[in-house]
Amino acid sequence: MADEGDSEPRKSFKLLGFLDVKSVPCARESVLYGSLGSLVVGLGHFLATSRVRRSCDFAVGGFICTMLGYWFYCRYNLAQHRIRQRMLKEGMRNKILFEGSSLDPERKQTGNEREKAAPTTAMYGSQLVSSSAGSQRGAQWPLLHTGDR
Repeated sequence: MADEGDSEPRKSFKLLGFLDVKSVPCARESVLYGSLGSLVVGLGHFLATSRVRRSCDFAVGGFICTMLGYWFYCRYNLAQHRIRQRMLKEGMRNKILFEGSSLDPERKQTGNEREKAAPTTAMYGSQLVSSSAGSQRGAQWPLLHTGDR
């Protein structure tokens, strides 16, 4: 109930004085998985060897390895998610931009629109000349029509 009336912003938790766990993506999960990894590695080593100091060393190593491993895994997935999000956003923008135009891939083209959109090609000797390119050399010499390629 005390949280409902608070107008004061919450303070963020900084780990080691520089890692803001609340605002940095993947930081919270990395620390939690790292602590769980350190518990498992340290307790497992202690049960296997009964050496307290060495088990604590292994626990610290397990924390570092688990935290960094999950950090890189999480950041990689976050980067992939942002790339997919950017591609989707660009696709939606293109859909809105091209909707109803002759460039719309979902729109069925009529016969006249197909002829305008697809340039015809012709052969002149061993040289391929396009009719939509407006080549002067191709306009001067008779061309053999080979159809669309």
